[in-house]
Amino acid sequence: MNYEIRMLVRILLLLLFHAHTTSSKSIVAVLGSSVARGYGCSGNCSDAPSSNGDGGCYQTKLKMYQKSDKSIEKRKVLNSAINGDNTNRALVRLPGLLQWMSAEAAAPPPSSPATINSKFVLVGLSLANEGYNGVTYRSGLKEIIRLCKEAGVVPVIGLCYANGWKGASGYVLTKEVNLEIQTDWNVPSVNFLGGVDDGSGAWATGYWRDAGHPNDQGQI
Repeated sequence: MNYEIRMLVRILLLLLFHAHTTSSKSIVAVLGSSVARGYGCSGNCSDAPSSNGDGGCYQTKLKMYQKSDKSIEKRKVLNSAINGDNTNRALVRLPGLLQWMSAEAAAPPPSSPATINSKFVLVGLSLANEGYNGVTYRSGLKEIIRLCKEAGVVPVIGLCYANGWKGASGYVLTKEVNLEIQTDWNVPSVNFLGGVDDGSGAWATGYWRDAGHPNDQGQI
C-alpha cells in the first residue's frame, strides 16, 4: 500500500510541477468536490482555504511550496474544488474556469516571461455525490472531457476513491467505472482508489477522517 501511495504522489508531482526545469509555463486547475478541496485535513484547507495552515495534508504542502519556491513563476495552480459538487454542478462552473485559464495563458504576468503551452484540469469528483448513479457520472465526466479538449486543455481524471458508505454495490460500480475510464476512454487518469482501499471500498485503517473523507495520510 505504501508503494502505491508513493506512486500516486509521484504522478501528481509530475503533472503539477513538470515545468520546473523548462522554459515553459503551465496552468493546472482542480475541478472537484470536498476530498479534492481538503475537507477535514489538518491544514483546514476546505473550511479556510485562504489560511496559510500548518497541517500535513497535500494541499498545505503544495501551498507552502508555492510560497517558498521562486520557480512557481513557471506554473500556476488553482484549486477550484467545492464541497458537495457532482458532475452537474462542476459542468456549470467549468466554462468560467476554462475562460480563466485561457485569459491566464494569453496574458502571463510580466514577472514570468515563460510561454504558457500546457494547461491541465485535474478532475476529482466522486460517485458518492452522484448518488452512485453510474449513468450520470459517466455522461458528466465525458462532457467535462469534451469541453476541456475543445478548449485546448488536457483533462486528467482522478478515479473514484474510497468511501465508507458505498456498500457492496457501490464498490462494484466504482471498480467498474474506474476500469472503464482507464481502458476505454483514452484520457489520462490517476488511481485514487488502489492505495487507500481496504478491500471492500472503504478507507484503509489509518487513512480516513470520516467515512467520506481521508485524513492527511489518506491524501498524501
